[in-house]
Amino acid sequence: MQWSADYCRNVRRMHRENPEPLRFLWGGHNLQTRFSHFGVRKGDTIYPILVLKRRLYLIGRMTVTALVDLEEYLSAHEEDRAYVYHDCAREALLGTHGSYLHFDLVIKREVLERWRYKSLKGERPIKGLIDGALTCPDTFSGTYRLSDETSTDLFNLLLDHEAEKQLHRLGTNP
Repeated sequence: MQWSADYCRNVRRMHRENPEPLRFLWGGHNLQTRFSHFGVRKGDTIYPILVLKRRLYLIGRMTVTALVDLEEYLSAHEEDRAYVYHDCAREALLGTHGSYLHFDLVIKREVLERWRYKSLKGERPIKGLIDGALTCPDTFSGTYRLSDETSTDLFNLLLDHEAEKQLHRLGTNP
């Protein structure tokens, strides 16, 4: 799921003030973000990403526990209203096992080269990837189902990044 640079700036500011694991996502303000349209369901893992300056950043991870009406969710969780960027959004994904948010994790070239989406026609790679740089950033507009290998690559990349940050906080070099 792609996040815009503007939305990332907004979330980064709020996350600095109140760091917590990812536990809900909003969508449904257009077809590309309508989780129900893409068949997102309980047990799916969502990986928010950012495309910036021809690079792809992995922001975090969350395992879906439910797809709910956004207004119903916000009526019980008013504190999350500030995270919703579009007034016309209609859906929310609730989750567990969320990671903390990262805005500095560039997805490695070798992961991008192995990256595969699942589609009705089979698995397909990223369009316009040249030497680890994205030439067609629109490739990531929307919500896509990833191959098991790509999902594992992203999970491990995030896990390694979080472990490295933890070691850095403790004053230990990996």
